[in-house]
Amino acid sequence: MLLNFRPKHSALLFILLFVVAFSVRAASAVGTTNWYVSSSSTGACTTIDPYCATIQAAVTASSNGDTINVAPGNYSISTTIIINKPLTLRGATYLTNKNGYITPALYAWDSNTESIITVTNDVDAIALPAGATNVTIEGFVIQAQNRSSAGLRNLITLAQNFAYTNINIRNNVLGPNTNTALQNGTMGRAGIVMPGPNCSTTFTNSSINGNLFFDLLGDSSGLLFVCAYSPTYHGGASCNVSFSGTFFTDNEFRDINRSAIELVGNCRDLSITNNYIHNIGAQPTNTAPSFGTAPNNYTGTIYDWQKFGNGILVIRGSSDVINAGAVAPADLTISSNTIQDNEKNGIYIDAAIVSNVNIASNTISNNGAKGAPYLTWDGVRLDLNGDYHANKTECKPYPGTCDNLGGVTGITVNNNVVIGNGGKAVNVTNTPTNDLIVDATINWFGTTDRTAILAMLNGPVTGEPYYVESGMSVLGGAGGAPPTVTNNQSGDDTWLGADPGSVFDVDFTDIGGTLLNNAQYTAWTGPAKSGSQTIAWTDIATAINASSYSSNWGVNFSSLSEGTNYVSVRVFDNSGNVSLAADDVFFIKKDTTVPSAPARVDDGIGTSDIAYTNSTTALSASWPVGADAESGIARYWYAIGTSAGGTELIDWTNNGTALSVTKTGLTLNNGSTYYFSVKAENSAGNFSAVVVSNGQTVDTALTQKTNFSPENGTIITTSEATITFTTNKNADCKWSLTDQAYGEMASSCTGGGTTSQSCSISGLAVGDNSLYFACLDSAGNADPAGSTGQLSLTYNIIESYTTAIGWQFLYACPPVSAGTITALGTAKEYKNNQYVVTDLSQITSCTTVIVNPATAVPMQAIIPISDKAIAITVGWNMLFNPYNTALEYDGTHFSFKKTGSDASISLDECVNLSDYVVIGNGNGNIQYVPDDIAAIPAHTGFMLHSDAAGELTIKP
Repeated sequence: MLLNFRPKHSALLFILLFVVAFSVRAASAVGTTNWYVSSSSTGACTTIDPYCATIQAAVTASSNGDTINVAPGNYSISTTIIINKPLTLRGATYLTNKNGYITPALYAWDSNTESIITVTNDVDAIALPAGATNVTIEGFVIQAQNRSSAGLRNLITLAQNFAYTNINIRNNVLGPNTNTALQNGTMGRAGIVMPGPNCSTTFTNSSINGNLFFDLLGDSSGLLFVCAYSPTYHGGASCNVSFSGTFFTDNEFRDINRSAIELVGNCRDLSITNNYIHNIGAQPTNTAPSFGTAPNNYTGTIYDWQKFGNGILVIRGSSDVINAGAVAPADLTISSNTIQDNEKNGIYIDAAIVSNVNIASNTISNNGAKGAPYLTWDGVRLDLNGDYHANKTECKPYPGTCDNLGGVTGITVNNNVVIGNGGKAVNVTNTPTNDLIVDATINWFGTTDRTAILAMLNGPVTGEPYYVESGMSVLGGAGGAPPTVTNNQSGDDTWLGADPGSVFDVDFTDIGGTLLNNAQYTAWTGPAKSGSQTIAWTDIATAINASSYSSNWGVNFSSLSEGTNYVSVRVFDNSGNVSLAADDVFFIKKDTTVPSAPARVDDGIGTSDIAYTNSTTALSASWPVGADAESGIARYWYAIGTSAGGTELIDWTNNGTALSVTKTGLTLNNGSTYYFSVKAENSAGNFSAVVVSNGQTVDTALTQKTNFSPENGTIITTSEATITFTTNKNADCKWSLTDQAYGEMASSCTGGGTTSQSCSISGLAVGDNSLYFACLDSAGNADPAGSTGQLSLTYNIIESYTTAIGWQFLYACPPVSAGTITALGTAKEYKNNQYVVTDLSQITSCTTVIVNPATAVPMQAIIPISDKAIAITVGWNMLFNPYNTALEYDGTHFSFKKTGSDASISLDECVNLSDYVVIGNGNGNIQYVPDDIAAIPAHTGFMLHSDAAGELTIKP
């Protein structure tokens, strides 16, 4: 199977180089040789043929400074690989950092990509005897899966009592080191060990980095270095083991029973940095309930045996504790590591004589916090009780006392994140006899509660000042509790258009006893000091020198951004303590810009602006919305005046957010014009420009109608007509044949909204007709009846015919055209000039005339539809039959009746016209005046002489 790495390097480059080299048998650089190891190699393993089948063969054949390239594959060994010369032993994945490497299930390594060294029995995998120098081991999986209970063997061993320099062990997987069938806590030991005690050993200018130490499941540690003990062990010589220039860095340690890194004795000048140490302690894969036999009659359990489950151990030698001049590690730097989720302590220092340990910039979290059946332990424990192997067993003889408690010095724990550990953050057990104070200041303990923080510290430990926020930029606690902030200003939803002055109510109190020094505020556009900073930290008050400050204070309003500004505060006491986080104690909504006014003001409420109103008690107006990008429109104001922009009628009045208004209860003058003014106000109290309507005029008069055409009384000859007339103001008009109000009429005229009206009349009856017109003006005045615009028309039927030639009677109506006058000839005067006129152009009303046309002339006769009564005078009467049928004196077509009497005029009373006048056509034919008026021809006139006044009724 393929293996996954957090740093994604591949062994492909190594494999290609190895294959090319194996095929070409390339020579190495001058003075050194590249050796190539493959389990399938048939090479001679010589400098001429540097291809070997085993790693040990290549090491044995190599010279100082050579490089041994080991191809991917599984290399099982039953004897230790001894590296006794300077060289580089390089596996397939030497470029891949194994910190974060994901191991396969059941150790199913991929032999196509990994160079795997597998130990098959109880031997060390690799040993560096006799003070090797300039040795690099890189890019391997080194494992042992079959350790025995007696086999406390390691994966890489450095011989004791030799000086090592420039040793680089990097980018390897060291593990498992266990017995996969049965593990009782004793099978297998360290990943890398330097046994001891050592007096003349040094390990300088070296590096163990980029490795993964895992599944070291016996009595095992990842790195175990046993350095010098007391002079008793070294023939009276005082010794130490120097690690000058050496770093244990960027490694991962997990699933290890004993500890990740264990330093024993006088190890000095070592830096342990940037490692990831987690899940150290009792492993669930162990089938036995204990980790071996406890020494010195120890009756505890695996859960309180401090030998197992610590992240980093710094201890005296267990057999050196009672010796005079016993020594312990010193001058150590433990920095920038992540030490978390371990069974017991994150860092355990077991000795009263450890000195100069700088624990800095680490994350030490959730150690000793696994819960039952596990016990609770500390982030950092300085154990003056000597409980490393068992309860006080280092203070021998058991159960002895620990007398040497005055040698520990120079322990600092600074700039760390120490949170979530089961017991204390920093714990010093027992009381030192010297003036030891562990400096555990400027750490983040996961809380700003001073009481809780001090409870995390035990023994002679000072933890103040400490960080009061996780960003580790603000300190508090030095010289006592930091001052506090009391927020009486829970928030301000009121938009401000101007500086409110000193109105903000946030108070400050000193509780550490050193009095307040200064208080500050800052403002940001986003919460929790996000967005843009509009005001940098600025003093509210300085040199306070009082236990509290409760005066209201202001801000630099002009520097705030338009919109919402979030204000945070802090306060310092005279010891330099700063208050706990007080972000966003209130916010300020700033809006100093004026809103945009409505685009217009319309008189009236509706879809258009009105010019007139007929109300004398109410006025209306409407407008579109204004705009304000910051605080929004809060309300609109209106005023009404008799001048544009004036307030003579109604002063400025709050209209809320409504976009229209109808003001009632007014006294308005007919003919006067009134103007609405409107302005918008935003939530900060800023006003827009004023917008004024174009005015509305009060008009209560009805519409007047004049200039009718045709005129009143006109006779027309069709049942349809177009009537035009003029109104005295813009109006919409309608017509009807019955007297109705405007709203009841159904027929509209054209010319709506103007003063020129045109109405298309239809449905006229023959005879006299009454037409009614009603209008609605733009002020809303509607005619209550059509009689306000009444017109009478007479509809008669026209009969066309042609005259005869010569003298004859005709019926003529004005005006008679000049052409017709000429064609009809000269009229003749008869009987006292009362029946004819001599000049046809002088006819002013319809009458009968006698004419003498020389040619036939087309004429028209208006035919009455109803009975027509004609007054008859005593004497001669000139009459005309307008119909196209003869009139008969039989009571059907005409009849005579005496005036003032029901008696009819008899024929005897009518004298034959021929006795007086004979009109001929040149042939002597008397055809125009019948001898018998009982039959009057169509379209002809006749003379009637009556002895009695009366009335002649002509019937159609």
